[in-house]
Amino acid sequence: MAAWRAGIHAGWRAGDRPAAAVGHLPVQVGGVRCLRCAGDAGAPLLIYLHGGGYALGSTEVALPITSRLSEGFELSSVDYRLAPEHPYPAAVTDCLAVVRASTEERPGLPFVMVGDSAGANLVVATTVGLLARGEQGPAALALLSPHLDHSVAAGATGTDPVDADQQAGEWLSAAYCSGMERADPAVSPLHADLAGLPPTLVQVADSEPLLGHSVRFARLARLAGVDVTLDVWNGLWHTWHYHRELPEADQALAEVRAFLHSQLGRTAES
Repeated sequence: MAAWRAGIHAGWRAGDRPAAAVGHLPVQVGGVRCLRCAGDAGAPLLIYLHGGGYALGSTEVALPITSRLSEGFELSSVDYRLAPEHPYPAAVTDCLAVVRASTEERPGLPFVMVGDSAGANLVVATTVGLLARGEQGPAALALLSPHLDHSVAAGATGTDPVDADQQAGEWLSAAYCSGMERADPAVSPLHADLAGLPPTLVQVADSEPLLGHSVRFARLARLAGVDVTLDVWNGLWHTWHYHRELPEADQALAEVRAFLHSQLGRTAES
């Protein structure tokens, strides 16, 4: 598994600058390895959860996103444990540990959370878990091409042949869920009680297989009283935000930053 990940990550990271070159330094937060990009004194905290299908991805792989998101924030990007060696609940446990340690460091101060693909699932699952326990939750969320439901194959219609992407998705879901019921809200937060979630921005491409997850989440969250902005981008693809030279990636991440800062401003006024 380590060799497989290393080979894939090397390809994904080709051309990226080292973490230190973009101001990201390794730290331990709540016993979990993170990369932290320190902002100006008093900058609000942004906790980032990378994607990669629950079995791939890392804080280093996420640098093309986090280096552009960090403007105006103190950013902590979380290296949560990966499946299949560490299936649910390891990743959520790590994310909860980082949030709890961060709020202890900054008592009473608001924070926000962002995640892409599988990381977006963990953002919602972590937030639902915090709220269920009466703990401080984030002031706003941003979900980039989110994967939110293991119970239905991405893009599956029930009539199309199973393709390679669906086979890969099935393996990743099995590795993460590890025998759990796929529709269990703990692993598929689309089925969770979404009431109480903070204002949430969802960015998704119109042609990606996970579009349905975003549409269903927006509908269900609105029914639960959540303020959701569903932003569907035309002519793009799953997690286009990672592409360094793509103007639409710069634009999307600038809009995420603006959304989060606007919600933090409302929190400060209330």
